[in-house]
Amino acid sequence: MYYEVYLDAVFVTNFIMDFVLLRLLMHIFRYESTWPRLILGAAIGAAGSCLILLIPTEHFFPAVILLHGVSAVFMVKVGCRVRTKSMLIQSVTALYFTAFLCGGFWEILSAGSKVTSKTFFLFAAVTYAVLNCAALLRDYWEMRTGNLYKVHISYQGKVLFIKGFYDTGNQLMDLGSKKPVSIASWSLLEQLLPQQICWSLQEYQKGMEEHSEGEWRKLKPHFLTFQSVGNPSGLVIAVTLDEMCIHGEHRMVWIHQPVIAIPQEEFLAKKDYQIILNANLLDD
Repeated sequence: MYYEVYLDAVFVTNFIMDFVLLRLLMHIFRYESTWPRLILGAAIGAAGSCLILLIPTEHFFPAVILLHGVSAVFMVKVGCRVRTKSMLIQSVTALYFTAFLCGGFWEILSAGSKVTSKTFFLFAAVTYAVLNCAALLRDYWEMRTGNLYKVHISYQGKVLFIKGFYDTGNQLMDLGSKKPVSIASWSLLEQLLPQQICWSLQEYQKGMEEHSEGEWRKLKPHFLTFQSVGNPSGLVIAVTLDEMCIHGEHRMVWIHQPVIAIPQEEFLAKKDYQIILNANLLDD
């Protein structure tokens, strides 16, 4: 028995499904990625599916299994920016599991009838919309129950939208400006500032550019003393940005020229938030 297979149709259908699955993985594991990376990851998965069709399974079944795995690994690694081996294993496992669930869901919707191109695109759109709504509901619930707030910060016209954790234990104050200090990581600063400015700040933190001039000086870099668990006395570099806004449940709190402290260690790397808000910022 012979079948006519159109590789362009196979590529398009697999590309759409792989894109939906990658978006789902992003919401499940809170990966940070971009649209180009998601599109490239989905294209890798679709190309792998087309390549698998060209391999005769009756003679090269182990090769088919291997190609499936390699395709999934590269699809997740590129699309979701997965770096560690443990995250890669759990992501690939979740990819196959969610693909199985979506396939069963679509089978129920189609009730065993033949799925046309229009039905396929409709199912894909519905799946995508449902997943995004579920992610928004989860984020809303976590923000209501976990002291998480939507925050946006800006510097020289560039705006970054992030999640902030309201920490009643963060009472750090800037003695110079008398302003409350929030705490962020270098990875957050690298998303907001030009690379050269971040490099200059890091050199300044090491004590290597104390007297040099440059654009980075507009951030008013200076050092603050702080105390934390396991570190009774330490120094941390602080910068002043243009603006920060905290989106509260019933109001929006605007902070002009917020002071942000940047510790050396990436202690927020595995958190669901990118900045620790000072307790005094939300006081009435």
